[in-house]
Amino acid sequence: MPSKGVLTVIIMGTLGLILIGLSFPEFSEMDRLSREYSDTYDDWAAAEQKNGTLTLVDKDQYGEIGFSFYVKGTLQDENQNGIFDHCESTSIEITSHPELSEKLDSQEAYNNTNRGGFYSMVSDADDCRVDSYSDEAYDGLAEKQGLLRVGRACYGCLAGDMVFTSNQSVWVSYDDIVVEELFNVIDDTLFASFAYLCSGVFSICCGVVIFVISLFFRKEETPPVIIQQLGTHPVVQQQMINQNIDGQTTSAPWASLGPDDQEIGK
Repeated sequence: MPSKGVLTVIIMGTLGLILIGLSFPEFSEMDRLSREYSDTYDDWAAAEQKNGTLTLVDKDQYGEIGFSFYVKGTLQDENQNGIFDHCESTSIEITSHPELSEKLDSQEAYNNTNRGGFYSMVSDADDCRVDSYSDEAYDGLAEKQGLLRVGRACYGCLAGDMVFTSNQSVWVSYDDIVVEELFNVIDDTLFASFAYLCSGVFSICCGVVIFVISLFFRKEETPPVIIQQLGTHPVVQQQMINQNIDGQTTSAPWASLGPDDQEIGK
C-alpha cells in the first residue's frame, strides 16, 4: 500500500489537474467573447470621416494609449513591393495633439511611435510590411466588417484634443476605451480562468511539498521479528546481546517454550 506521502501527491495532483482542466473552457469562452466584441465593434470615436477633432481624457494623468485608424480594404500587396496596399493608398496627418507624458514609456518608444504623430501599422510593430505581419498578432477591430487598421496616433498623449486629416474616409477607435470595454466583457471569464489555473498549480505544488517534507519526518521501521516453527511450539529467535558483569558478552540462549523442546533448543 502506498505511503501517506505518496497518497497525498496522488490526491493533490489529481485535484490540481482537474482544476487546470476546468480553466481551458473558461479561456476558450474568453477568446470567443473577445472575438465577438472585436467583430461587432461600432463605438467609433470618428466614423467614415476625412478629418476631425478627437478628445483625450487621461483621468490618471499617466498618458493615453491613443487612437487607431481603420480604412475599408483587403489585406493584400498586389504590386508586391512588400507594403500592404491599403497603407500605401492612405495618407493621414496629425496637425495637432496634446503634450506627451514622460511616464508612459521611454524616449525610444516615443521616437518609434512618431512622438504622438501618426505611424503606420497593421499588427503590432509591423510598419505595414508584409513580411512582418502576423495574423495571430492582429488585434484590430471590425475585420469582418471589411475594416483594416492602417496605423495609430497620439501614443502617450495627455488630456486634450488631437486634430487629424486624411485623404480618404477613416474609422477611429479610442483604444483606451476599447481596452476598458473589452476588460468589462471578459471580466468574469478572465477571473474564472486564472482562478482555476492558479488553484490547480497551487494544489500540485502543495502535494509535492508535503511529500518532500514527509520524507524527512518518516520514522524508521521496526525490524521484523523472525518466527521459526520448531517441533510442536513456535520458538522466537531474537538476537540479543547481554553484557556480563565481568565485561564479556554472550549471546542469549534459546528460549525454551515447552518441555518437549528443551533438547531442541540447546
